[in-house]
Amino acid sequence: MVEKVDLLARMPLFAGLAPDELAQIGGLTEDIEVAAGTELTHEGRYEGWFYLVVAGTVEIARGGAAVDTVGAGDFVGEISLLDDGPRTATATTLTPCELLRVNNSQFDSLLEASPAIRQGLQEAMEARLGRMDGPPTLLPALDSETIVEGWRRRRGGEADSANRKGTRPGG
Repeated sequence: MVEKVDLLARMPLFAGLAPDELAQIGGLTEDIEVAAGTELTHEGRYEGWFYLVVAGTVEIARGGAAVDTVGAGDFVGEISLLDDGPRTATATTLTPCELLRVNNSQFDSLLEASPAIRQGLQEAMEARLGRMDGPPTLLPALDSETIVEGWRRRRGGEADSANRKGTRPGG
């Protein structure tokens, strides 16, 4: 567990968390290694995984067009888990990757662990949606305000949590 705590402490999302909070988060994660070309998320599907990138590079694509690339210390899969909607993009590994994976119910526990994590995810989600809402010729229509509003409803406890506990397709 010490190795995960050290690793999580170096990730910007978890900066400033106490070692016991990092240990709690580490206990929620599963270490996985995947080959280049592995699709972690699939645009339009309801899937229940959040990934922290330990090593490697992941491409984010919408409508078949690359819109972002993330690497070590970053994460993918948060948007659909925050708003209970389908995936907004496909995430595919460009290189072999080491990842920490969290399922949807564990993700809820992660959000409950610290207001700082919630805030960091919200800021990252809004920035990522801003990048994804680039030139309309590259991307299909996405109402990012609806996604952010869904997250805010969820944060305020108004969203239906039944979908988040494994009752939705693919969850």
